[in-house]
Amino acid sequence: MKKLNLMAPINSLGYGIAGLNVLKSLNRDIAVSLFPIGNSQVSSPEENLLLQQCVSNQASFDCHSPCLKIWHEFAMAERIGSGQLFGFPFFEITKFDEKRINHLSSTDHIIVASSWAKSAVQSQLGDVVPISVCPLGVDGSIFHGKDAEEKAPRDKCVFINCGKWEVRKGHDILLKGFQSAFSNNENVELWMMASNPFLSAKETDEWERYYRSDSRVRLIPRQPTHHAVAEVMKSATC
Repeated sequence: MKKLNLMAPINSLGYGIAGLNVLKSLNRDIAVSLFPIGNSQVSSPEENLLLQQCVSNQASFDCHSPCLKIWHEFAMAERIGSGQLFGFPFFEITKFDEKRINHLSSTDHIIVASSWAKSAVQSQLGDVVPISVCPLGVDGSIFHGKDAEEKAPRDKCVFINCGKWEVRKGHDILLKGFQSAFSNNENVELWMMASNPFLSAKETDEWERYYRSDSRVRLIPRQPTHHAVAEVMKSATC
């Protein structure tokens, strides 16, 4: 069986969710030796067993096998083994500083999730490193449209935004856009599931007070599992 060394966070944040889903898919056909980045966090016994098995594969990892690193574009230099390094970063910028260019250039192959990201890398690095587009998906056993039509309220249009409080996710302009699109007499709501564990209590309060200024906004606390997130999403229109 082919072997792969995987460097990725495994947790409930964006990189960690991508890392876990990629690990699940790769583990079907490849012997994955997992080298977690940071503290790992899973939400089910099955995921915990997978995590333990793949981490235990470190004892017999092949130092010549490829290394896939799912992490920031400015932290790609470190790798496992001497095989080819495939870097899989996510970013929202089109101009890279020297640090980002150096770290991306240290890889043997770059993987990105969209054609936009590929063009951004090519515009900065040229043809120094091969680039492949690999769009990410979702776990269809958890996030699907089944029963969503029956659960969503029929008397109003509910928009939901899921992503931790930060300007990077457009939260500084989302409320203004919502208010610009819908007058006060229209039957719409905006649900914000935006808890950010990295913010101070003061920063969190500032975001929440800003969004509570509109009575049509509903703040939803952080959900414990992906299944719970999916249930909330099913109750929204869009």
